[in-house]
Amino acid sequence: HDSYGSNESWNIGYKKAINQQWEFRFNSGSAFRSPNSAELYGYGANLNLKPEISVGQELALEKITNDSMVSLVAFNNKIKDLINFDFDKNLLKNISHSTNLGFELRYVWKNRTINGRLLLRYQNPKDDLGLQLLRRSKKSFSANIHKDFSLGTLNLNLSAFDKKRDFGNLPLPKYHLLHLSFIKKISNQIDFSVRLENLLDKEYFTASGFNGYYQ
Repeated sequence: HDSYGSNESWNIGYKKAINQQWEFRFNSGSAFRSPNSAELYGYGANLNLKPEISVGQELALEKITNDSMVSLVAFNNKIKDLINFDFDKNLLKNISHSTNLGFELRYVWKNRTINGRLLLRYQNPKDDLGLQLLRRSKKSFSANIHKDFSLGTLNLNLSAFDKKRDFGNLPLPKYHLLHLSFIKKISNQIDFSVRLENLLDKEYFTASGFNGYYQ
């Protein structure tokens, strides 16, 4: 890297079939992310930021058939020098380390009249003091359902997030959002799409401010 020199990245995995449908899988790896231009020169920028180094492990049980896949995944991720915003100093800085331990339930189905995928996640993201990381939910859920028609593909997306906390220990309430989209392939190079966001007109807040909340 022009600014941060050489860094190692690696991945190793192991997979074993338990029977004709179920598999056991283990993966571990390390990754490197340098600060981007916004973090170096944008709002709250800090030219002294260090790169983030992450190391993670994942254990999974998977059942795979011709038209579906279900998996239960446990994960443990650790990040050194996580880039986060210091509200008191109004500056981005590196946290010495952070951890995120949790599990996911994933389900994907295809080759049916209506296809889709579900993801249920429980995680426990903590900073170097053992406190929950700001603006990160412990529980989340997403569902993406789509159906193909002669005119195109209709897609329905539901996402839900549990409560969070923000700077000053202010609570950010839980919320869920429903989106609808339509995609039509016109040619190999052109697609036409239209998207309707927040169909239920929900009020939600992703960050807090001095005088209330930002939507």
